[in-house]
Amino acid sequence: MEIYKRYFAKNQKLPEEIAKNISIFPNGTVAAYLILELLFEKGTLNSLLLSPTYFTYIDMLKKLHGNIYYYQVLDDNGNLKFDIAELEQQLISQRIELLIITDPLFGSGISLTEDFYTKIFNICHHLNIFIFIDYIYGGMPWNNNINLLSELNIFNHNENVFIFRSLSKNLFLNGAKTCLVYGPQRYISEIEKQSVYKLGS
Repeated sequence: MEIYKRYFAKNQKLPEEIAKNISIFPNGTVAAYLILELLFEKGTLNSLLLSPTYFTYIDMLKKLHGNIYYYQVLDDNGNLKFDIAELEQQLISQRIELLIITDPLFGSGISLTEDFYTKIFNICHHLNIFIFIDYIYGGMPWNNNINLLSELNIFNHNENVFIFRSLSKNLFLNGAKTCLVYGPQRYISEIEKQSVYKLGS
């Protein structure tokens, strides 16, 4: 109940259709791997990782025999830089099917802008590309979080977005791991089944 209170203002409710897009997993790595396994069932995916990225994603994609590509979004001085036209061309030329974003960019503490997300969502929606947003270390402290309902409005524009959030880190529960996943309903229900089969959770 405390989690609910912190996430929603008094006059806000979680719409039933959005609730079906949410699930809780033991940790972010487990959730990401279960989803990747599901996506890879139809064959190898060409995946683009915005760099710097969380190294575990590279390991998971290699284990699944994925084709891995990178796009550097920091300049030599560690400042955020991206050319949206260049990025779009890379997504097209390399036939990318999955874009993985770690926000803040891994090891840098630099967060991506709302303008970036608006543009990348439009491009990926047009190209039918899945998006992973690893926001495990994002939005701390709690009162700096992006509004949950605003985040979930993403699904109105792109049904192939997965967002990974850490409840335990936002609540400063040191030593605990809990990952909140937002994603397309058809995939959330399936990975919950897979979680029962493989984790007993």
